Amino acid sequence: MELRQGERLLRVHRFRFWKAMGCGQSSIELLVEEALGPVPPETPRCTARPEHAELVTRPEFSKTGDTVEEAVANCLEAIRPRRFYELFLPKA
Repeated sequence: MELRQGERLLRVHRFRFWKAMGCGQSSIELLVEEALGPVPPETPRCTARPEHAELVTRPEFSKTGDTVEEAVANCLEAIRPRRFYELFLPKA
């Protein structure tokens, strides 16, 4: 595989994170984009964020890492203490 100037190829990973909420459970979808091929210096290979079909993730919950696992761990650390409605921007 050879990419041309200005092109990027990403592998997309999807995860579902379950956590206890009161006496029930809640789940959040996580999307991880993993850059394939060479990555410029000082650029993380992976970015993880909460994902929703209709809502936009707040920028502070998009986390990076050099591996998929590291990006997911950084994202979980940020979202674990938050409620669902805190993770996304309000609908306009």
